[in-house]
Amino acid sequence: MKILSFLEKNRIQFKRIGQNYVCRCPICKGDNQLHRCNAQINLNFNNIYCYSEGKVYFASDIQSAVRGKAL
Repeated sequence: MKILSFLEKNRIQFKRIGQNYVCRCPICKGDNQLHRCNAQINLNFNNIYCYSEGKVYFASDIQSAVRGKAL
């Protein structure tokens, strides 16, 4: 599944800034508000890079975090 479709399906907000897509990291930031973006979405590798933590997250990592919050 493409990362943007995955983020939309899980109601994680993102926006396009120039040629890049950004979002708040769904792992380390819980409110998903786009006032301060700290993650860049990589469409080529279908992942996001969190600048706050310096980590790359794939859809499976995000899905686990989303499931954990819903419980």
